[in-house]
Amino acid sequence: MNEAKKQLAAGKRYGRGWSCSTINTVQVGDRAYFYRVASEPTGFFACGRIVSEESNSQLRKTPHLHHLSSAYSNQYTNEEYVVAYEWLSVVDYDKTLSGRKLRAMPEFDDYKFLFRRSGQSLGESFTANHLQFLDELWIEHVMEMAKRGYGACTPLLTT
Repeated sequence: MNEAKKQLAAGKRYGRGWSCSTINTVQVGDRAYFYRVASEPTGFFACGRIVSEESNSQLRKTPHLHHLSSAYSNQYTNEEYVVAYEWLSVVDYDKTLSGRKLRAMPEFDDYKFLFRRSGQSLGESFTANHLQFLDELWIEHVMEMAKRGYGACTPLLTT
C-alpha cells in the first residue's frame, strides 16, 4: 500500500493484477472499486480502472478463452480470473470507506450491498445514480485521507 501511495502521490501509475473470481465480463476501461472483505475494518480502499494486460500475458490467447477482453491475465488459477488494473486513488487498509456507512445512507436504501469476497460485480441494480454518489463519497474520503497522510490519488482526481 505504501508503494502505491508513493507512486500516486508522485503522479506515477500503479497497477498490478487482481482476482475477479469467476466474472468474465470485465472490459478495459471499466471503473473498479476495491473492497477489503477479509479483515476489519472492511470497506473500499482503492479505486481505479481496468487496463489491458501485456499482449504476451493475455488469457484470451488461450483458445477456449478467446472471448475474454484483453484485461484478463494468464495468471488464471483454480478457475479464478485475474484482471489488470491501474489504481487512481488509494487509502490505507485501516482507513477504508466503510460499507456499513454506505448501507446506512438514504441514497443507498434501494440497493443491497453484499460484500463477501473479492471480485464481485455491483450488479445491474447498482444504478448510475448510485455510482455517482459513490464516486462523490470516495473522492471526498480519499482527499481527506490524503491530507492526513493516509491516502493518495493521481492528479486526475483533483481537477
